Amino acid sequence: MGITAKQLERRKNYIGSSDMSAIMSLDPFRSKYDIWVSKTKELEDEAKRAHLELGNDFEPIILAKAERELGKITPNQFRSAKDKGLPFGSNIDGIVVETGDPVEAKTSGLFWPVAEQWGEPGTDEVPHRIIIQCHVHMICTGKKVCHVPMFGWGMKFAMYKVPYDEEVGNMIIAEGTRFWTDHVLANVAPDDSVPSLDVIKRIKREPKTWVDIEDVTVSEFADARDARLIAEKAEKTAKAKLIAALGEADGGHYLNGDVTFLEQKQSRVDTASLKAELPGQYFKTITFRKLAIKANK
Repeated sequence: MGITAKQLERRKNYIGSSDMSAIMSLDPFRSKYDIWVSKTKELEDEAKRAHLELGNDFEPIILAKAERELGKITPNQFRSAKDKGLPFGSNIDGIVVETGDPVEAKTSGLFWPVAEQWGEPGTDEVPHRIIIQCHVHMICTGKKVCHVPMFGWGMKFAMYKVPYDEEVGNMIIAEGTRFWTDHVLANVAPDDSVPSLDVIKRIKREPKTWVDIEDVTVSEFADARDARLIAEKAEKTAKAKLIAALGEADGGHYLNGDVTFLEQKQSRVDTASLKAELPGQYFKTITFRKLAIKANK
């Protein structure tokens, strides 16, 4: 189940589990500046991102599979550590009915090859950002274990278990409390982080208002934009010339190595099958060609 509008609004009053991963610079998609913006500014509605929607679609399936090992799971639960004097609040994917342990359902590599490292099923060898998320869940629930069922690229379904680590927990509590006090409550942006473009663009604007901007800030953007456009045009031209030089061949040799333009096959999520809940038919194969240069060693 996706995050509701009510849950999104409630997030302003807490540091969530995924917020903490970004605050500790372990989230590849968001920065600590993004978290500060989300807690202190009014934002336009977030555009739905395909990979997030897909993860939400898979969540009930993942939890249903996890129930075979863990027993009944109550989905979509909220727990807070406010009663402990801590600024944390977690929207937890599920809570195991028998034990009260939190469950963090994950997908990995459904849209692109897996970038994060997952270890052997049954262990706590999950990506660092997920370890942080699990610890926030455990801080909020008072439990010592967080289960991580994962459906991913090539691995199908696997179960992981993250135990509470006192050192990691204390670090999260200290850093999260500092961020909440020094940045959220004080309304001071962190100076060691920059915003993500898709977040900063969503800040609600005051109509017909103007501010002064330093010339260097404008120049940096204009220079970077112009350099990018020149580089992109040069790359496209050079790529076209290189493919044309291959003629009808799949590859070619040059002084320092080989050039190939080979047919590739890749599995992609078949959203139609997913919506129809057709088991084992979540992926479809697409075909394309990829230009590659391999230099001699």
